[in-house]
Amino acid sequence: MQEALQSLPCVEASSVEVDFDAKEARFTVKKDGKCDLEAIKKVVKVAGFTVSAVKAHVRDATVVKTHEGKITLTSKGDDQKHTHVVAEDAKITLDDKKAKLEELKEGFSASVTINDKLVITKIEARSKSK
Repeated sequence: MQEALQSLPCVEASSVEVDFDAKEARFTVKKDGKCDLEAIKKVVKVAGFTVSAVKAHVRDATVVKTHEGKITLTSKGDDQKHTHVVAEDAKITLDDKKAKLEELKEGFSASVTINDKLVITKIEARSKSK
């Protein structure tokens, strides 16, 4: 599992530590890495582990769409689409002004904060004209 985690483009290879007795792996996700959480979950599941905690992290992204409390994004430098639930109490801004999720449109750039449950808690979006 250590080599599989190290091979993922978003994982800082030198940070991977695996404790098979405790069924625990620790690693650092690169801030601007192309992170595919499903790939991480797959590697962890194959080894018989489960994903129990992910520290909150900030990611630069582009809005693809919003729909019913969810947002679909592409990460900077990656065309793969990722859909996340947006917390009901998420702090959302558009061009530094308070906004609603529905106001975010395709192509807007955003900095999103994703918590340990992979839910977005903060979105700082910028319109195409800014």
